[in-house]
Parts: sequence; structure tokens; C-alpha cells
Amino acid sequence: MAGAGRAASAAAGRPSHYTGMVQAVKTIVKEETLAGLWRGTVPGQLLTVPYCAVQFVALQKCKEVTERMGWDKGRGASSASFVAGPSPPPAAPPSQP
Repeated sequence: MAGAGRAASAAAGRPSHYTGMVQAVKTIVKEETLAGLWRGTVPGQLLTVPYCAVQFVALQKCKEVTERMGWDKGRGASSASFVAGPSPPPAAPPSQP
């Protein structure tokens, strides 16, 4: 767990053990093995996946409400997106019927 100590010392204002990206990867692999590069990935995913699922469901429910109330007249999902909150842009623009 040498990496956790370095991260804490860097956050406390002390100089970092790493001087660059390549040097950091080499040092982590040497001191903590290849698995050290992936430490913390699972907890990060466990936080991200539920957040995305809740955001998706909230957007779908907001779309239903805005359609039912007639707020989306010709604007597609823009009013539902506004009500649901900020989200990352879609990969491709939605097709217009």
C-alpha cells in the first residue's frame, strides 16, 4: 500500500514521488506489480454505474411527464432534459421523424 501514502503526501502539499506519467507507471509496476495500476477501478465503477442508471430512469420519467403535459411540442427531449438535469451529450443527434 505504498501508493496510498504517496497520494496522501502529495495531497498534503509535499512533493510528489512521481515526476511524469511514464515514470509513474514504471514505479507503480515495479513496486506494486501490474495490479497496482488497476487498484481503485472497481470502487469507481460501483459509484458510476448506479449514478448513470438513476439518471437514465429520471430522464425517461421526465420525458413521460413533459409529453403528458404538452411541454415538448416540437422540441423533442430538450424540455425533458432541462427538467431532468445536466447530462453528457448523446453520441449522435437523435433522428427527427
